[in-house]
Amino acid sequence: MKSAKNASGKFNFWQRDHKVLQILNIKGVEILTSSEAFEKYKIAREIFKEKPKEGYFVWVKEKTDFPLTTCITIASKKTSQNLQNLLIVERGIKVIANVLCNARQKNFYTELILQ
Repeated sequence: MKSAKNASGKFNFWQRDHKVLQILNIKGVEILTSSEAFEKYKIAREIFKEKPKEGYFVWVKEKTDFPLTTCITIASKKTSQNLQNLLIVERGIKVIANVLCNARQKNFYTELILQ
């Protein structure tokens, strides 16, 4: 997939299959894996209930001039991801979040289930 291949440095969080490839924090925004956030923050434990195996935690604490972009990629056959993601935006702050899910090959597919 051309866009994913050239994406290094453009995602705040990027996971391919089961491996986190990139976490790019910016001023006023904290980005962790969901499992790290579960260990660190009470609010993550309250929302997740159990320690997540995969996914991201984004906490927007200050206004940012740039959109946040997360990307979850399926790149291998018979790969299933069970992501638990959490985006927290402090009151009064506006943010643009580009949440991308993609598959690396034509015969792969992604399915997004929001709960």
